[in-house]
Amino acid sequence: MTRETRKKPDAPIDLPHIPGYRIEGILGRGASGVVYSAIQETIDRAVALKILRADLVRSTRAVERFRREARTAARLAHPAIIAPIDLGQLPDGRWWYAMELVEGISLGERLDEYGPMNERDALRMFIPLADALQHLREVGVVHRDVKPANILIDPRGRALLADLGLAFARDEPSLTGSGGVRGTPHYVSPEQARDSSKVDSRSDIWSFGATLYHAVTGRPPFNGNSVAEVFSAVLQDPLIDPRRFAPDLSAAFVVVLRACLTRDIQHRYQEPFQLRDDLQRLLERRAPEVSREGLEPLESSRPWLKRTLWSVGALAILGGTFWRGWNSDPAPQDDTVRAGDPLLPLEMLEDSYDEGRILPVALLERVAAWPKTPGLEADGALSSRLQTLNIRAYRDLGEALRTTQQELEAEIEASLARNNWVAAQHLLRRELPRLLMERAGCTSTGALPETQDSRSFVEWETRSGERLDAHLEERLAAVVRACRSWMNEQVEPKVKEALRIRDIGTA
Repeated sequence: MTRETRKKPDAPIDLPHIPGYRIEGILGRGASGVVYSAIQETIDRAVALKILRADLVRSTRAVERFRREARTAARLAHPAIIAPIDLGQLPDGRWWYAMELVEGISLGERLDEYGPMNERDALRMFIPLADALQHLREVGVVHRDVKPANILIDPRGRALLADLGLAFARDEPSLTGSGGVRGTPHYVSPEQARDSSKVDSRSDIWSFGATLYHAVTGRPPFNGNSVAEVFSAVLQDPLIDPRRFAPDLSAAFVVVLRACLTRDIQHRYQEPFQLRDDLQRLLERRAPEVSREGLEPLESSRPWLKRTLWSVGALAILGGTFWRGWNSDPAPQDDTVRAGDPLLPLEMLEDSYDEGRILPVALLERVAAWPKTPGLEADGALSSRLQTLNIRAYRDLGEALRTTQQELEAEIEASLARNNWVAAQHLLRRELPRLLMERAGCTSTGALPETQDSRSFVEWETRSGERLDAHLEERLAAVVRACRSWMNEQVEPKVKEALRIRDIGTA
């Protein structure tokens, strides 16, 4: 659960009372309950409290489903899964359970605000999530609702899988019933669309793939104007080549997506760890091990790219065995394809950077992955230009980080001078990721390359966070001191005087 979507309650009387917890406000409302932000008072920890709706207390089915959600969460222990904390029941019969509260936004909100992710950032984010799916598989749990809204991102860029409301453990009886459809239409697997009660971890792999597709393209893989049309697309429409929306995606990455989103469940990834390992291989610029055999063809092979290449000249494939093996795909990456003049792709990359279509972090990754060309390496033509690009990217990244730090530092100072801690916190938690995306090309400091400028920026961010925490503690301490002073100077003398008068009257 995130704190960013918190809504103030209509009135204090609406807030329930749970011993040991101080409820602060409403985070959101769902079909089965209301989620509140709260403080666990014994250890002063921020938590999310989910409480069953009052009108469902008499529904045995709703109560059991709610308790099953809490029990399922309690079986899990993984750093990329929202952790459960406590479970109980209110005097009026409503069940509740407490879980970890994540400061941040959902992946869906991040995509709405910043647009699609690049391949490298998506890999870094989704590898731990694939490992989380493997943990679910090992404890016998199927999530059934993996989607952007159920992936939460903390200020450090760490992604966590949330909302086990539709999850079920295979050793517990299903409450869905035969033929029932559970899940969000754009991300459900074909088998889940037919019958939610008869799915396994391979269905979660499909939903994971649909979510990853959305993350890098900005749209789900299957769409429609109604729920029925979306389900129809999921069941029968061919998968649109994601490079129609994100031309920079590698051919190997697209094959991994296809292996998640193939309708023949036997040709899909069989275990989440296989998917996790292939994503890790892609991050390390190695070939994935998944086979193309049995994968469904894409709707488009981007004929415009072929026309462009033939108009320039003969097609030449650069790079090692890995890229040659994967470039048999109809739409290879532009930085692994040379048409006519081998320096043409490099000039296109330089133009893209000059025009601001590629930002420093992405440029550094492109340069680092650039295939070697022996003939050009010998006379230094390619290496010299790549080195120049590298220097520019590092210089521009450093300038972007320094400018961002100076601007935010000044605004945070101004906010604290006005005692506006909330505004200062917003600058550090929300404005900083936005500026990083706009100027550097990444949404978190964890995605920055290892440089002195990056280390200095991360250290400043850490110091600023600690300073804001200290400022809040100082303000709270000042409030406590003011209350004590008021008690000592105003209330206590009056109480003593009242007691003295009472004693005189009874003497």
